[in-house]
Amino acid sequence: MRIRTCPRKSSGLGKRLGPNDWVNFVMRYDQGKSSVYEYIYRWYHDFCCFRLGLEYRDKKYRNDHEWSVTYDLYRW
Repeated sequence: MRIRTCPRKSSGLGKRLGPNDWVNFVMRYDQGKSSVYEYIYRWYHDFCCFRLGLEYRDKKYRNDHEWSVTYDLYRW
């Protein structure tokens, strides 16, 4: 059994920009502290057999920022 002392809520929006591109935005809210926990921005592009993703996280709880790139193979 896992007990969470600071429940967090997430909400987000996504938008397809074309047949191969889309973006989404997620806001995570910390109900225990009544403040924004983090913002997450993502962009994805589908190529013929792989997906490239770029993600930026604005971590409000640590006053930190993080960038990451993902490369996912699919359709094999």
